[in-house]
Amino acid sequence: MMLACNSLPGLLCGYIETPQDAFLFGRINGGNVASLPLGLNFGWQGELNLQYTLDKLFDGEFGMGYPENEAERKRLEASALKDLNRLTKRNWEELVEQLPTDTFTKLLQRKIVMNAIITNGTNEEFIRLLKSKIGKK
Repeated sequence: MMLACNSLPGLLCGYIETPQDAFLFGRINGGNVASLPLGLNFGWQGELNLQYTLDKLFDGEFGMGYPENEAERKRLEASALKDLNRLTKRNWEELVEQLPTDTFTKLLQRKIVMNAIITNGTNEEFIRLLKSKIGKK
């Protein structure tokens, strides 16, 4: 899940295996999506590990976990990373325009998926683009 989320614009996902990972992710990375390995460390009383992990994830203010003498530099580096992340990811409209024609044609043929996006989607620009592409097919 983490890799898939990190390939999309606006998402910064962290792999959170332990309560310590959760605390550091929230304080240092300031991401907005968490990937939890629910098959790991979730045997007997596993719900306690999940509860402790979630407690630590939301314990305190995000982005404030750096040592005082490193805080400004670390915040600048994190901001630069997020800017770079934003530059390297494409929104749906850009992605559709870059897909090979044969691949996109196959996607358009998935009527159930296309109808679901057009009926329930909230990105009006993307829906208009899809409708125009469906009309050309």
